[in-house]
Amino acid sequence: MFEGNNDIPLLDALKSGNTDAFSQCYTTYRVRLTVYAISILGSEPDAQDLVQDFFAEFYERALYNKVNSSLKAFLYASIKNRCLNRVRDDANRQRILKIIAPPEDHVSPDGHMDMRRLQTEISVTIGNIAPLSSKVFELAYFREMNRNEIAAEMGISPNTVKNQLWRALKIVKAHFGQKLKLK
Repeated sequence: MFEGNNDIPLLDALKSGNTDAFSQCYTTYRVRLTVYAISILGSEPDAQDLVQDFFAEFYERALYNKVNSSLKAFLYASIKNRCLNRVRDDANRQRILKIIAPPEDHVSPDGHMDMRRLQTEISVTIGNIAPLSSKVFELAYFREMNRNEIAAEMGISPNTVKNQLWRALKIVKAHFGQKLKLK
């Protein structure tokens, strides 16, 4: 039905609500976009999940209506941006987890952490954060959810998640930074 390299008929069909057009788009681009995502993320399972999530959102939110020229360019740019956001979010998560890693006084001479003491300290620190910020922090760093997932679960905007997470991180960094003498 939608033959050749020209995506214009496919895009027109998508915009008119043709479900076969979505199936064709998915079939045509899924593997290529997954390979592209693997090249950025370095992980096939992560790339597959990211592409699958993208196509679900592409269809559910009718993102194809935002395409003005090239469907192919839009798809690749969307996947690239999602991959770069994932890499950034993972790097930020690792940096924060490193900051809240157990200080030396939480590690016994045999190298084991006093987990109860560490958990208590983290709980107390998070308890000093406003409830919304605390919940956002817990979802982001303990359940490893991204901003959009947190926003959906909590029924708030991704921008609110970003702001609340920033507030929580400021407090956590200050607390653990002082303990670890970080600047």
